[in-house]
Amino acid sequence: MATIPGHSTHPGGLGPRTTHDTSVLSCGVPEVSLTTWIALYGGIVSTLVALWTVYRGITNRGRLRLQVYTALHAVPGVGVIKQDRLAYKIVNDGRQPIWLKQIGGRYRDTEFLLVTQRQLPCKLEPGEEFLEAEASAADVLDKQKPLYLCAWDTTNKIHKLSGRTLKALLKERRTKQ
Repeated sequence: MATIPGHSTHPGGLGPRTTHDTSVLSCGVPEVSLTTWIALYGGIVSTLVALWTVYRGITNRGRLRLQVYTALHAVPGVGVIKQDRLAYKIVNDGRQPIWLKQIGGRYRDTEFLLVTQRQLPCKLEPGEEFLEAEASAADVLDKQKPLYLCAWDTTNKIHKLSGRTLKALLKERRTKQ
């Protein structure tokens, strides 16, 4: 008697006995082994790590946060030296050092730069701040309405003060007059 592959003769003579292929489920979909699941998991994790590395490389730059407010220049024991100063506080919020090149802003037709006591450009380490209050608020804010106040880094990227903060600063100036 010839045997058919995948069939065997039952010892009791009851006819052919079929062996079941355990690699295919009853619906025709192949079963997935533990090795396949581990390989799939490794592929997903490595892809996520690669994407995260690319994202961090793109965003791993110096970033300046700008705050501008009106201030007084006072010395303890002497009193107020200068009033109505425009103070720029610039903080490096990024994860890399950044060089601050200039501070100023823009009117409708021209940009303006402020003269500072500290020499620019200066290097700001992550978390380090630069504070300057030499500009007269009347000179900067009252002559023309600035479109924005900003700081430039050495790559000529403009780091602007938020529009909401600038509007609040201008409103504060109008109420004082």
